Amino acid sequence: MASKDTRGKDISEIKTLRLNPLDVYLDTANPRHEPLASQSDIIAHLLKKEKVRNLARAIAAEGLSPLELFAIIQDEGGNYVAVEGNRRLCSIILLNNPSAAPDGERNYFKSLADGSTLVPREITGVLFPSREAADIWIERRHDGEQEGIGTRKWDAEQKARHKDATNKPNTNALALSIIDYAVKQGFLPAEGSDRIITTVARYFGNPYFRKTIGIASGRSDAEVILTVTYDEFDRAIEKFFTDLLAPKPKVTSRSDKAEWEAYAAGLVNKGYAPSQHIPKTKLSDRNVDDGTGGKGRAAKGGGSASSTSGRKGKRSSPSPDKRRYIVPSDFHPPVRHKILRRVLDEMRNIPVDDFPLAVSFLTRAFLENLYSQFHEKMANFIDTDTNKLLGRVIKLIDSTGLDRAQQKALGALTKVQSNEHNVFSPKTLGANAHANHYPNPTELKREWDNVAPILEYMLQELDSK
Repeated sequence: MASKDTRGKDISEIKTLRLNPLDVYLDTANPRHEPLASQSDIIAHLLKKEKVRNLARAIAAEGLSPLELFAIIQDEGGNYVAVEGNRRLCSIILLNNPSAAPDGERNYFKSLADGSTLVPREITGVLFPSREAADIWIERRHDGEQEGIGTRKWDAEQKARHKDATNKPNTNALALSIIDYAVKQGFLPAEGSDRIITTVARYFGNPYFRKTIGIASGRSDAEVILTVTYDEFDRAIEKFFTDLLAPKPKVTSRSDKAEWEAYAAGLVNKGYAPSQHIPKTKLSDRNVDDGTGGKGRAAKGGGSASSTSGRKGKRSSPSPDKRRYIVPSDFHPPVRHKILRRVLDEMRNIPVDDFPLAVSFLTRAFLENLYSQFHEKMANFIDTDTNKLLGRVIKLIDSTGLDRAQQKALGALTKVQSNEHNVFSPKTLGANAHANHYPNPTELKREWDNVAPILEYMLQELDSK
């Protein structure tokens, strides 16, 4: 008498087999996506939505889990199709054949495969006579605990107990989290990010370096705990990855403890390191897409991304009208002058919609100070008339060396100087300071975005001289 499962299906035909992963098709009816006919479309979807890049990296580093098999059926044409394990299969296909990845992703999978001896060349599958015969076990795996018949996850105490029992910390855990965050923020290209893990781990493994940029986590902690605002942290690590990826990198894998700490000190001296501390918060709590500067206390200084200095790879910019602060979260050029840096920090921390007059005062102080410093550096004297000073500053900027965003911002700054009714004009900011005029917070945010690239240019010029 044939064996039956709980649905009366004949399971005597179920058997295991070894297959070349490139001979197995991804399931066009996978519940993880709407029906997709093309294998390339399925791969693109799984990469975009199902974290296949991370899974592939884990498989290349540790191999394929021997605790998990693939559920396989044959279609009408006799082709093998994986009805369970599509994320794993997709990862293995791309590790074996990086050319199957979308443009822009191929080098990532090639670098993973080239650096690994654990990429599976065969997979073990359970061949079911039909999709229906596999369904009970697929549902058992994916439908949660199901009163105990499904997979029951460990609670927090059980996880901690297992971690204590195994006692195997990952000394690269923090570095991996930082790299993933930098890719997500646009500070680091996704392609090739896996090749810099050694260098990143060395720097972030140094306690002095971590403290300098505001990290309270240890090198083996995957959870990044910050003691600084998100914006200040972003400024520091963007500088770090810029220096790492430079044609003549200032950050290298051939450095030692003295060089790590000297580099950290340089971040402080040049104004890239955070200058204020807040209660501890998790970097994972940050919401980078809502334009409000994240969640919780560390959201101070947040805001939406704006288009500054034409930097590539940044997340898309929501309307400035929706952000809480006048300074957007991706405005973090070097600011050497300590007082000027503190003024900018306060501008990051005060909600402009709630306190537009206070923000206007700070904006006036920041702009006048920046104009004076820039003019003094370039022309060796200061004009006390702010409007005339601004006119001279504009003339000192060589527009031929500017990118498109900076040229547009220089035009906006010229309008600020020529139109006394502009929200950033010296006359209007002065009227605000004497309570003769009350500023509109939306106008303040919009005008900041208009001139931000040229302000960043000026700060970078001050830093370079």
